[in-house]
Amino acid sequence: MHVVHTTGLVSLKYGGLERFFVRLAGECGRRGHRLTFLWERAPASETFARDLAAAGAASAVIPARGRPAGFLIDFGRWLRDNPCDVLHAHFNPVALLALAVATLRGVPVRVSTLHSGLAPEEQAGFRLHNRVTIRARSLLCHRVLAVSQGVRDQFAALGLNRGKALVHYLGIEPAPAENARARIRREFGIADDAPVIVCAAFHDPVKGVDVLLRALALLRPAVPGLRVIQAGGTMIPQQTEDLRRLAAELGLDSTVVWAGQRNDIRSVLQAGDVYCQPSRSEGLPLAILEASSTGLPVVASRVGGVAEAVLDGQTGLLVPPESPEALAQALRVLLDDPGRRRALGEAGRANTAEQFDLGRQTARLADLYETLAASPAARHPLKTS
Repeated sequence: MHVVHTTGLVSLKYGGLERFFVRLAGECGRRGHRLTFLWERAPASETFARDLAAAGAASAVIPARGRPAGFLIDFGRWLRDNPCDVLHAHFNPVALLALAVATLRGVPVRVSTLHSGLAPEEQAGFRLHNRVTIRARSLLCHRVLAVSQGVRDQFAALGLNRGKALVHYLGIEPAPAENARARIRREFGIADDAPVIVCAAFHDPVKGVDVLLRALALLRPAVPGLRVIQAGGTMIPQQTEDLRRLAAELGLDSTVVWAGQRNDIRSVLQAGDVYCQPSRSEGLPLAILEASSTGLPVVASRVGGVAEAVLDGQTGLLVPPESPEALAQALRVLLDDPGRRRALGEAGRANTAEQFDLGRQTARLADLYETLAASPAARHPLKTS
């Protein structure tokens, strides 16, 4: 088969989703299938691009943002010249445009993934735009994959056809064998015995990095020597500037290390004692899974599918979103108790290996492609209770 992924991504890093794509390309290649990934623009990481090609996948660039009519024309021509058996669409607006073209072109199997939950302002009243968008996906797809049960439930309330909706967890690789803790701490000038929190998140308001900063202002007086490594970037420089300004206003300049965009996040995670994800909305954050696989206990907001990745009280602690006070309290509980950190971290490592194995999850996705392609009857909506 020829499987085409329209990503809708401007890929800035070599992160969890990129690694999923590489592993999927290898899995499909072993089964004799061919993968092509369509990007908004060429991926920034040359290593990722090389690994994707080495796994047997092709790449092409057909931008859609700001030019929907141009994308419809260009993608229609591309599909004419490159017929495919399966179209897998990811992020909007590309997903809906690509699915519409693929439907008109008669692509036999059409799949889409919902990666993110609804932000609080989107949840309020379930905006008409969201209802129209999700119902269009239901109409144009044979299967809509949600990265967590939380995401599936949110969009089912908007009109997602439950008979077409499946939960498909993305997976991650095992943590690297190298122990990079001392090396990364030296890089950032952090003492070996300093308590360290790691947060890997884009500088987008939905990620709640500002909530973490406000929690740190409450926490720092009670935790001597506290340091925070914040890894992540943005396509909107103003968002980074706003966060740095807030940190300065809160007196956190000597506390926060702004690590920027990193392709070695698994190594950076090893420098921490606790991982923090203070998001306002999430699907199923791969950064949390990567932290858990490294053996870090997680403190995170209870939003979207986070509770499926962090078992509250067993692999980490969950707190309400938008609550610096609750976040600070949970972080202090773990920073003050090394034994509990270790217990939660080891439980998280085991749970991640069992539930979110990259090889198993990519194999399941390839199985789905084959099942849908082999039998038109399999493309009908599933019966749901």
